[in-house]
Amino acid sequence: MGYTPSLPGSIATNTYDATMYMGVVTIGAAGAVSSQVCKPAVVAYASSAGKYTITLPCNYKTLVNADFTLYSPSGTLLSGCVTDESTLSTTGVITVEFRNGGTATDLTNGWKFYFQLVVSTSQLNASV
Repeated sequence: MGYTPSLPGSIATNTYDATMYMGVVTIGAAGAVSSQVCKPAVVAYASSAGKYTITLPCNYKTLVNADFTLYSPSGTLLSGCVTDESTLSTTGVITVEFRNGGTATDLTNGWKFYFQLVVSTSQLNASV
């Protein structure tokens, strides 16, 4: 009996056609991604100082929500925020940056970041 990842399904939300992705990314030497638990194939990699690029399995019109939680073996507190979603609709890519007091900060060996992204393909979602 093999493992079959379940595809994301509809979630209860006030947004049309919302899909949720969740994952855990473990950081290894030099801030590089050493492992990740993300199904379906969400790919994360270090792109520059404090920045990680997350590639979703398809394109989406709107990033509805992004939550990041960090585990630090040293107890350091950082925050994560989306800094670029301009290619979400063409390549399914977003960029997140981790910061310490507003300054981009590399994650080091043993760090983990947990993410939850909610995206939508619907044009019915109103822009504010």
